[in-house]
Amino acid sequence: MERGGCSAPAPRQALLPFKLKAFEANMKNDETSPASDGEALRDENRRVRAAQIIVSFAMFKLKTLRLTEKEADEMIETTRARVLDMFPEGGNAFDLIYRPRLERLRSENEFVRLSHAASRSE
Repeated sequence: MERGGCSAPAPRQALLPFKLKAFEANMKNDETSPASDGEALRDENRRVRAAQIIVSFAMFKLKTLRLTEKEADEMIETTRARVLDMFPEGGNAFDLIYRPRLERLRSENEFVRLSHAASRSE
């Protein structure tokens, strides 16, 4: 029965013929057991902790080692690459959270500043 000039909704297949199979496949994937959810959560927690350790180690090295400006930049990029290996979608998060910290330590490192000044005077 029509109300206000509106017809009955079209069947689901008529509305989304090209997305129906993908939607149904997605629904099957969402029906996971609690055990696999817990396993996925443990895996993500493990990767987060590993990324934190990698960044912490890079921060320690930037703070304490005698590095040239080039070496410090390479360390930051290598750290970013290693974190992105674990979290491919995390590039923006790394650039917003960790890059400023790493670059601040790089700029505070006395030896990096001296190597930067030496390379400019040459």
